[in-house]
Amino acid sequence: MISAKACSLYFLLVVSLFITQGCNTFDEPEPAGNASYIKFIGGAKDETVNRGLQYSDGGFILVGESASFMTQGTDAYVARTDNSGNLLWEKTFGGSGADAFSDVKEVNGELLVFGYVTDTANQRDFLLMRLDAAGSLLDSLTFGNPDIDETGRYLLPGQSGNYTLIGVKGYNETSTDIFTVRLQSDFQVEWQQSYGLLEKFDEIGNVLEAPNGNLIWCGTVSTGSATHSRVVSTSPYGQPVWVVTYGETDAVDESAIMLQKGWGSYYVLLSNSENNSGDITLRFIDKNGEQIGADKTFGDENANQASGLCLTSDGGYAITGTTEAGIENSDVLLVRTNSQGDELWTQTYGGSGIDRGSFVEEDRDQGLAIFSTISFENNTVFGLIKTDSEGNTF
Repeated sequence: MISAKACSLYFLLVVSLFITQGCNTFDEPEPAGNASYIKFIGGAKDETVNRGLQYSDGGFILVGESASFMTQGTDAYVARTDNSGNLLWEKTFGGSGADAFSDVKEVNGELLVFGYVTDTANQRDFLLMRLDAAGSLLDSLTFGNPDIDETGRYLLPGQSGNYTLIGVKGYNETSTDIFTVRLQSDFQVEWQQSYGLLEKFDEIGNVLEAPNGNLIWCGTVSTGSATHSRVVSTSPYGQPVWVVTYGETDAVDESAIMLQKGWGSYYVLLSNSENNSGDITLRFIDKNGEQIGADKTFGDENANQASGLCLTSDGGYAITGTTEAGIENSDVLLVRTNSQGDELWTQTYGGSGIDRGSFVEEDRDQGLAIFSTISFENNTVFGLIKTDSEGNTF
C-alpha cells in the first residue's frame, strides 16, 4: 500500500557559484530574491533529482528520490519552492522498497507525478499520483504485471485530456522492452503496448504528441554489438507507424536521451555517444524521422554526458548534463546553441564532488533553471541552479 507523509526533516542551503573557465568554487550565500542562485534541498542522507518544472506561480517543482526518511530503500520525493528557490513544502510517498518519481507535469494547477514503486515481492510497478498545489494527494494509480518490473520514466498529458505513461518493462538484466500505457482522464486504462526486440536491451528517452495525435518517442536499442538511438512514431492507439534507427552500421554505442519539438516542423534528438571520451549529439529530423543535415556534437577531452534539452525563446537550445572534472569529480554542464545547433557558450557548475544536471528549462525571465543533483558533505541533495540568459549565477 502506498502511503504519503510530509517530510519533517530538511535543510535548505543557499550558495552562489563562482564560475571560471576551468574551475568552479562555492561563494558566500546569496540573498533570496535574486534572479540567479543555486539552492540545495534535502535531508540527512541522499537525494537524487530526476526532473523539474517551473510552476504557474513562477516557483519550481523538483522530483526524484530520497533516502533521508527511510531506514532502507528510497521514497519518491517531490519539493516545491517559490521563485527565489526557497522551500515551500516537500513530500515523500512510498513503501519499504525503492520508490522514485521520474517526471512531473502541471495540469490545471495540479501536479501529476510519475515514477515507480517497489511492491512487497520486490517488483516495480508504474506509479502515478495527482497532487494539489499544497502537495496533498488527490488520486493515485499503480500499474504493472506480475513477476515483471515496470519502471516509469515519462508522462505525457494528451491534447484530449488523456495521459500516456511510458517506461521500461524488464524481464531480466539483459532483456527489456519499452512499455506504454494510455489512461483516460479518470485514470482508467485505455490500452497498453510493449515494443522491443526479443532478448535485447531497450531503453526509453521521452514521448511527445504530434499535431495529428500520433505519439513519437525516442529510445535506445541494443543490436548485439552496439547500442543505437531510435525514434518511433505510433498511432494514438499505440500501433507503430514508422521506426528509424540511427547509426546501425556503426560500432560506436549511442544512447537517445530526449526528443524535443523544434521551432519548425522538425524534431531535435539529443543523444550521448562513446566517441573519444564521450560526445553529446544534436540531430535534427523531420516528421518522418529522416535526418536533416549533419549531426552537431559537443565535447572535449573530458567525459561528457547529456541528460536534458529544452528550446529557448530565441530559437536555440539549452543542454544540461555532466562533465568530468577530475578523479571522482564531475560538474553540472550547461551548453547553449543557436537554432542550427551551433554552440554559443558552455558553462559548468560544481564543487569538489560528483555533481550532475538532470533537466533544464527556460524560465519566465529567459534565464535557465537546471534541476541537478549536488554532492554536499558526503551526501547528495536536490540542486536548483537558476542562471541568467548567459548561464551566469551572480
